[in-house]
Amino acid sequence: MTETLHIYGPIGEGENTPPRIGAFLDDNAGVPVVIAVNSYGGIASDGAAILAQLDRHGQVRVEVLGVAASAASLLVMGAAEIAMHRAAHLMIHEPSNLAWGTADDLRREAGMLDKISETYAQAYARATGHPVERIRAWMAAEGLEKATGFARDVLDGSEPDIPEIGQDVIRVLCRQLLSTDYLVRWHDLRLQAVARADHRMKLLQTIPGVGPVTASAIVATIGSGRQFRNGREFAAWLGLTPRNNSSGGKEARAGSILGVPPPQNGRSVGPRGRRFLPG
Repeated sequence: MTETLHIYGPIGEGENTPPRIGAFLDDNAGVPVVIAVNSYGGIASDGAAILAQLDRHGQVRVEVLGVAASAASLLVMGAAEIAMHRAAHLMIHEPSNLAWGTADDLRREAGMLDKISETYAQAYARATGHPVERIRAWMAAEGLEKATGFARDVLDGSEPDIPEIGQDVIRVLCRQLLSTDYLVRWHDLRLQAVARADHRMKLLQTIPGVGPVTASAIVATIGSGRQFRNGREFAAWLGLTPRNNSSGGKEARAGSILGVPPPQNGRSVGPRGRRFLPG
């Protein structure tokens, strides 16, 4: 029985990484294997690394069952045999990156992306037989291609053929999903870059459990934070309370939780030494 590995979900995350896939291929060296793919993409460099691993093995059949987009489409090109279901799609596009800096910095970044685009286009061309110029045009269009454009074999499956109008609807929905996914990833990368550059967000992220999203929300809400006289007021605004260090099931009294010392001789001592009568 042919060993089968499933790559479902983002490339470069979870079990969809070069080390894990490389281990599977090493365990099945010299024998045919099948890799089933249904992924919207992920980290391009991981996709390129998996492509090289599949190519080195030499006996891998990749079956695209739903969609192979972006980095997932790149790794597919390393297979000795590519098969796609009639309802499956493959999406290729030019690589992108988030960068800032001087004009020279941005020109260097653009030059690097041009080189990566050319390398990836050649990989698609070698695997499919299409001219590099045609591949580059498809990458620039960032379109979803049907099975017959890239596969050497078409999987019919046990399901009846989807009518052409149904395929058009699925194609539109896939485009919308991919577009939303890329927008979310772009904003996520942008937020992480801002969090690394803003000193206020960097300080907030030193608090356990505070990441870029929470730090950006706090900075957007309170700005410099000068409206708080001390860290205790800021913690109270956040809704934080001191850790309960009591033992034996004995709960701390409300006074200590609120930052006010416990009653002394029938009185409570408030901030700045002001005294309050109990009750």
